[in-house]
Amino acid sequence: MVFHINKLVTICLLLLAAEMAFGQAQEMFLIQGEKKIALNNEESVKLKKEPFTIRFHSPRYSEDTANALQVAAFRDKAWLDKAYPGIALSAVPYLSPGSGMAAYPEGYPYIMLNPEGHHYLYYFDERDKRVDIAGQQGDWLTLDWTVEAFLIDGERKLFRDAGVAEFYLVLFFDANHNRRIDEGELKKLSLTFL
Repeated sequence: MVFHINKLVTICLLLLAAEMAFGQAQEMFLIQGEKKIALNNEESVKLKKEPFTIRFHSPRYSEDTANALQVAAFRDKAWLDKAYPGIALSAVPYLSPGSGMAAYPEGYPYIMLNPEGHHYLYYFDERDKRVDIAGQQGDWLTLDWTVEAFLIDGERKLFRDAGVAEFYLVLFFDANHNRRIDEGELKKLSLTFL
């Protein structure tokens, strides 16, 4: 009887730890100056035409686990509807395998507006990264992706000069690595410049 109770307590603790880790993976913020906004699904955010940072949590990247935040950006709001819980990544044009966009040596300093690709954000170490590390708690890293401009048709355009009033982001973190969008793994954002 004692053995079964100990086993049950151990299983409950493991489930609680997994739930806490999953919740931490889904906690994201948009930071611009002193403003820090917790990002929820279907969020609408107003921004100044200045650089901003997306802060998220992730375990360290490895080829085995592929812990990465995938971020797609585009101008047409209709593309938001292509990603939803229950769909396989292979059915989403901008999240499907092979749709990750090439990064610069320093990562992605620009948001590329492309409905057929995504930014693949991860941190392994200071030589192999696409985002900056802002902190660490146990095995979890706090990571920052700071963007300063758009890259439109291969040309860098500051937010104030780009002629873009509104754009959309899909943020996806495959917490259980099953190559499907599950509840809680996806955030959709509408970003409007003031």
